Amino acid sequence: MRLPFFHPGPPSGDDHDGLSGGLCASTCLLVGGILWFCLCLGLSLWLSSREGGAVLVAEDGQPVLASGDWLRHRDRLDDLMRQTLSRVMPGCRLLTMPGFSEQEARHYRVEGDGAPLRLALALQERLCQEALRTGPDGERLLADDVPMPQLRWTDDGVLEADVDGRTCLVLHFPGWETMLATLSRPMPEPALVLVIDDMGQKLEPAEQLASLPFPVALALWPHAAVRRSVQQVARDMGLDVLLHMPMEAMPRKNGTAPNPGPGALETDMDAYAMEHALDKALAQVPTALGFNNHMGSGFTGQRDACRMLAGLAYGRGLFVLDSVTRGNSQLENSMVRQGIVTASRHVFLDDPQGTDKVLAALDKAARLARKQGIAIAIGHPHASTLRALERWENREGVAVVPLRRYVWHLAQLRAGQFGKPE
Repeated sequence: MRLPFFHPGPPSGDDHDGLSGGLCASTCLLVGGILWFCLCLGLSLWLSSREGGAVLVAEDGQPVLASGDWLRHRDRLDDLMRQTLSRVMPGCRLLTMPGFSEQEARHYRVEGDGAPLRLALALQERLCQEALRTGPDGERLLADDVPMPQLRWTDDGVLEADVDGRTCLVLHFPGWETMLATLSRPMPEPALVLVIDDMGQKLEPAEQLASLPFPVALALWPHAAVRRSVQQVARDMGLDVLLHMPMEAMPRKNGTAPNPGPGALETDMDAYAMEHALDKALAQVPTALGFNNHMGSGFTGQRDACRMLAGLAYGRGLFVLDSVTRGNSQLENSMVRQGIVTASRHVFLDDPQGTDKVLAALDKAARLARKQGIAIAIGHPHASTLRALERWENREGVAVVPLRRYVWHLAQLRAGQFGKPE
């Protein structure tokens, strides 16, 4: 049986029309399929950028954020910064700097009274908090899906926040640039920090301290007569300020109770009364980096009172210095538990008083700094203390650093627990 044989001649008219119609239909299907594929691909890429599904890879092989992810994290950080600013520097204004597109870092100028370093500390507290999640057994773990932004100060005194190596927020603080620029430098070792308590009653001691060849921090009573003038001197001369917070003292041996002054924190206060006292005191010294205790031997020995204070201080960007006016103080430990940047005094300079005794105490503090890397010494604006500071030769050759540099150093060490250190 022979199979039919088809001659390769020209097709008939009916055959030609059928072939042409088939090709047109195939072409339409092909074009439609291509268009549908492109539409789906574009929609998928758009959704990925919105949902964070796109994963990019840097040259070193590490994943980096897609553009949509970065913008989302930038906006979230912007919201956190605004919330933090309203609490830490309530009297300040946040002004948007023009000339930057919506796809770039946001640039702001912060104007008004306040302590810019406190904003950085408070923002870092919030970031560390957001970087944690709770594990199945209640333990606190790093959240894998939350990139830890890095905060850093530039040589120009500008605060920058980076997400995944890309700057997303830039904060300028007019008038503070010179002081803040020192925060970009690494902390030297050995280093000595000097704090002078009981400031604000007279202006002359502040001016005398400001003329020293090394920095000192001024701890001001919240209700001192010339506290505003002293804060201005400190700002003009690049000195740091602390709130010298009155706290309850232990009774004397004869049973009388020392008076720490108005607005003191008492061990029998409830949370509302304690917060009110702290708020009122901080409002009197808005440029303070934080506070240390005036007296306080009764308060700092009570664990419950110190923990309540730590809870109230959290989120404000406060540095807390324990003056250690008693043994077994609970203040520093309570702050550490709460995640607050804190430290303790190592040496009292003028107990006892006398120029030679203060000079010996300064040398002791310098030797201690050389031994352990850092030391904090506290003195008072007595005439003998001021003379000793003017005459001190610093034979140990330790670096006397501004308090703010040590505070930021401690903050960076804490941030290193939650992400890559800078």
